[in-house]
Formats: sequence, C-alpha cells, structure tokens
Amino acid sequence: MLKWLEKAQITPKGHPLVWFHQAGIPDWLRDKSYGEVKELVTQRVREVTGYYGSRINYYDIMNEANNIPWANDLNYSTEQFLELTNLAAMITREENPHGIRIINHCCLWGENVAYYRPPQQTPYQYLQACIRADIPFEVIGLQLYYPDQDMFEIDRLLERFGSLGKPIHITEIGAASAMGLDEGAGVQDAGGIWRAPWSESIQADWLEQLYTLCYSKSYIKAITWWDFADIKNFWPHGGLLDGNLQPKLSFSRLSRLIRRWQG
Repeated sequence: MLKWLEKAQITPKGHPLVWFHQAGIPDWLRDKSYGEVKELVTQRVREVTGYYGSRINYYDIMNEANNIPWANDLNYSTEQFLELTNLAAMITREENPHGIRIINHCCLWGENVAYYRPPQQTPYQYLQACIRADIPFEVIGLQLYYPDQDMFEIDRLLERFGSLGKPIHITEIGAASAMGLDEGAGVQDAGGIWRAPWSESIQADWLEQLYTLCYSKSYIKAITWWDFADIKNFWPHGGLLDGNLQPKLSFSRLSRLIRRWQG
C-alpha cells in the first residue's frame, strides 16, 4: 500500500500507534501488568516508526485517550494515559526526527462526559493536560462527525481547539448521502438531520460549507474525509463514491473546491 501511495504522490499517514479499543488490543495483552504494557507499547512504536522511517512522517500517536470507555478496555487512569502518550511521542521522535505527532480525539463536544460521567474528560481537557505535562506533539487531531450540528456551532468548536495554539488536522469526517439504515456500515444509522433529510445534495452542501469553513482558518492544515466509497464504510452512506464506485455529487463538489483553491 505504501509503494502505491508513493507512486501516486499521496502523503501516507499512520493511524494509530496506540489505541486501547478492543480492536487495538490482542487477547494475549489483556492479562499483562501496566508495566509490561508500557514495555510492549515502547516496542511497538519503535518497530513501526523505525521500520518506515521517513517514508511515513505523520502518525496519530495516541487515539481517544480521554477515558472514553470503548477506548479504555484496560481501565487505565488519566495519569497512565498521559504517561503512555508521552512515551509514544518520545519514541516516535527518536525513530523519525522529522515525524509529525498527532494526538487524536473523538466526541469533541464532550458527549462522553454527559453519557458516562467523570472521571471522563472532554478532549479539550485531555489536550490541556498534555500541554501542562509538556508532552511533545505537533498537531491536534479532531474527528468531526455528528454532522447535524449547526455550522456556527462547528465554527465555535474549531475556534475553541484553535485557542490551544497547535495546528489542527481534521482526521476523520463524514456525512450521509441518504436516510435510513446502512447495514454494511460501522455506524448503521446517521441520525439527525442538517437543514433537510440527508441526500446527495445535502451531503454535498454540508461538505462544501465545512471544507470552506476549515479552509478559512490558518491553523487547520489537513482534512481527511474518512469513507472514500460506500464499501465497508464507517459512516452510513458516507462515501464520496457509491457502492459501485460511481462519484456522488459530493465528489465533484470537493474536486471543484480543490481546483479553485489550488488556483
């Protein structure tokens, strides 16, 4: 895959180096002590970043570390997450001096705190803790789903994270092109609406406004639309292409924006 990306001149990114979701935890790790896990995290980060070297210069070094239950399967404390985040940051820099280290988050409005209560933290609180602890990283990563939010509220959210003084990458983003269940998707029901029920035209309008909003902010340096096609997609009906790999309206709308901005 990396050779293909290099040939196509597409910048590769590693995602994620450390993630304590069940998808990122092999069964044999579950009975290890915290000290043993620290050693294994060190080994993994060093092996991955050392192997690829300068061929991959962007990494989500830590994913969803603000005590969200589904990403804390080993029941670690905030202090342990901070230690592991710092460990991933330090090892990545040792193996790739030019690597860009991203701390990635979901639930940007702090929904997890409302759902599960403290010691949950909002992503903003966790990033503040990382900065106070002098954890070295270059970029804040934001997963910007839940597209039924008003654009003014999204603007306010981005300004809040921008106030932390770090560049921002929108690491995951998506919106549906249809209503109803998408049984092949990770999230099967989009829920909510934005202006009108989800359709190809509403998806394209949302994409155009969101990308334009992000492009207007100098601290936002990258956006990754998560689902390229409606094939094993995460967000329901979230691809820029349909299940037959035919472009949706959102694909042409984004292509037009990029051509305009590139001059």
